[in-house]
Amino acid sequence: MLTDNPAEIPLPLWRELAHALEDVIHSSSS
Repeated sequence: MLTDNPAEIPLPLWRELAHALEDVIHSSSS
């Protein structure tokens, strides 16, 4: 599904990844 070319990844997916990353950072820092 994912390719080596970041441009092929739809923007909504990037937003989901960013939110998931933030959740991990916030939960691990507490």
